[in-house]
Amino acid sequence: MAIALELFSNRGFHATSVDDIIGAAGVAKGTFYLHFNGKSDILMMIIDSYLAKIYSSLLDLDISMDKPVEDMKRMYYDVTDFFMNFPDMKRFIKLMLRDAIASDEVIKSKVNNYFSQIIGMSSGYIKKAQREGRVVASIDPRACAVSIIGGVKELLYRWAVLEEDLDVRRCVATMVDLFFRGMLV
Repeated sequence: MAIALELFSNRGFHATSVDDIIGAAGVAKGTFYLHFNGKSDILMMIIDSYLAKIYSSLLDLDISMDKPVEDMKRMYYDVTDFFMNFPDMKRFIKLMLRDAIASDEVIKSKVNNYFSQIIGMSSGYIKKAQREGRVVASIDPRACAVSIIGGVKELLYRWAVLEEDLDVRRCVATMVDLFFRGMLV
C-alpha cells in the first residue's frame, strides 16, 4: 500500500497501472491479486486507513472542553505536528485532494461523506460549547464548522498539491487565533 500511495501521489492514480505497482513492490501479479481486487481496491484501502487515522486524531479537538484557551490551542498544534510528521501524510493528502475525489463515484462519495462527518463532529462540538457558554451563542455552528474545515482543506491543498512553501504550523496557529477570537466568549 505504501508503494501504491507513493506511485499514485507522484504519477497520479489514472497514470499508475497495477503493473507499475507490482514492479515497484517486487511482487508477482498473482500475489497482488491475492490481497487486492485491483487498483481501485488498493486506493480504497489506502483511503480507509488514512481517514481512520485522521478521524481518531481529530476527536481530541473538542472546543467544548473545560480547558484554558492556551491548552486548547496546544491540542490543535499537537494534531498539526502529528500530521506533518506522519509518514506519507503529504502524499496521502496530495492523492486525496488531487486524484481520489475525481477517480470514481464510490470514492468521491466516501471522501465527501468523510468531510461531512468531520463538519458534523465540529459543529456538534461548537453547539455543545455554546450550551456551556464557552462559544458565542449567536454564531451558526454548521457555518463555522464548514468555514474551519474549508480553510484547512485549502491550506492542505496548497501545501500538498501545489507544493507551496508554507509554514503549515504557523498557518494553523493563525487560523486557530482567528476562529477562537471570533468564537470564544
